Amino acid sequence: MDALNIGIDVSKDRLDVATTSPSMAAFHVPRDHGGLSDLVERLKPLGAERIAIEATGGFETVVAAAL
Repeated sequence: MDALNIGIDVSKDRLDVATTSPSMAAFHVPRDHGGLSDLVERLKPLGAERIAIEATGGFETVVAAAL
């Protein structure tokens, strides 16, 4: 089984999420409390080997802390 990797593109208002899984479509969530909660709940059961978060002027720190 191939390792699952997740990439998160961070902007001021939203997070764009993509994976290496061909069966999982890319998605986005707002970069707020509700969006971060949704992100964690969606990613938790996947058991990703690696999550890469784009560094964007400090906006990424809350994402890293939530994950």
